[in-house]
This record gives sequence, structure tokens and C-alpha cells, in this order.
Amino acid sequence: ASPEEASYRAVKYKLDVKNGIIQPKQAKTKHSVYSLYKEYMDNRFHSGEISECTYYTRQQEMKRLEKEEWALKPIKEVTRKQVEDFLAKEREKGLSNSSLKKDFSIIKTAFEIAVERTYIPLTQNYFLGRYGVKKPKSIVKDKKVKSLELEEQMKFLDYLYHSDIVHRDLLILSMNTGVRIGELLALKLEDIHLDENYFWIR
Repeated sequence: ASPEEASYRAVKYKLDVKNGIIQPKQAKTKHSVYSLYKEYMDNRFHSGEISECTYYTRQQEMKRLEKEEWALKPIKEVTRKQVEDFLAKEREKGLSNSSLKKDFSIIKTAFEIAVERTYIPLTQNYFLGRYGVKKPKSIVKDKKVKSLELEEQMKFLDYLYHSDIVHRDLLILSMNTGVRIGELLALKLEDIHLDENYFWIR
């Protein structure tokens, strides 16, 4: 862009922010809910406590918080109302109980870390005690998972053994071991021991 265009864009951006048309990008402040939980997950990953698959799943879950201004400012400035309003908003979106539990856990963990490191006093951990912030219940009913009957399993396996569909081997392995697809996809070569007929799920 020419100097004139760059100048025009800068002035337009400032006016748009002033008039509330766009929100300025918030820096991820040190000791924010977002940064504390990210550091926690980074440490767990680098120490080998969690797998690469779990680590990237948690990063995806954090993206909902990354969009929240309050989650990026110092945790000591975060109010209980902001936390409760966020959880209520996520509930109204129709998120599942599983997703709401993850959001709740991320924020709760960040506050626990902040107390441990004395970034905030114990009294500012909004999740403590009988009257602490509670995990919201989804407005969407949980779907009951129905497992296959033994006869259905045998038919499905027979179909898999005689087909050439994509991911056939993964499905057969999952059916015969009970291991989840996500866990199978996270396997690395060093986790598989063909000579001893076993593989290691992290």
C-alpha cells in the first residue's frame, strides 16, 4: 500500500474503533484466564503428561475464550458477573453439556492457578464453596448412546473384513479393542509393539 493508503486505513481504523463499529484486538495479557490455562496445558504437553492429540484438542476448546475480552485481561480484573455471563451465553447457544463442562473447567483451572501463584486472593476464586460459580446445564438434552448388540457387532465386523472402505483397519481395530477412534489416531510408532502384540494408549 502507498503511504496515502496506509494513512487512510489507520485513520479509518481509529474512527471505526471510536464509533464502536469494530473492536480493537486485545493483547493476551500475562496472568489472564487465557494465558494461565495455555501455560498450564503447554507444561503438561511438554512434560509428556498429555498426548499431542489431547493438546491440540484443548487448544481448539480455548478458541471460544480467545474471543472474550475479559479472558485476555489480567485475571485480577475479571469479575464474577463476566464469568457467569459468559457461561450463560454459551448455554444459550445450545452447547452440549460436554462443551459447557470444558469451558467451565478451563476457567476454574485458571482461577485455581492464579490463587496458587498469589496473583489473586483466595476470596477472588469465584468457584469456591457452596455459593461458588456452578457449571451450567445445557438446554439441549444429552443423546443416549446405544451400543451395538453382539449380533450387530458380528455383522458389522463381517462387513468390514470383506470390504475395502476407507479407514477399514481403524474401525476393525476399534471394534476389537474398544479403543476410541481419537485415541487410535493419536498413536505414534513408538506406541506400537507388534513383536509383543500390544500398543500403548497415552
